[in-house]
Amino acid sequence: MSGATYYALLAAGRSRDNPSGVARRRRDGDTVIDEVFTRNLRWDPTDYFDRERLGRNDDEHVEITEAEADEFVQRVTAKRR
Repeated sequence: MSGATYYALLAAGRSRDNPSGVARRRRDGDTVIDEVFTRNLRWDPTDYFDRERLGRNDDEHVEITEAEADEFVQRVTAKRR
């Protein structure tokens, strides 16, 4: 998806190459939509970035490329099916 910014979610002991999850932030006009790829194998809304802004989030995150996010999604999807 173009126009989105992707992030690797890094719980304790995780790295950019082996994240605990992926999130994305995309814009639809003036609306910002934050989503995380879930165990249900789909992108669902998340309040991750709101919690981060409020200091209520223990996980770290780093920006990644769309290709890296796609690789994570494919890897998780293959394991779950």
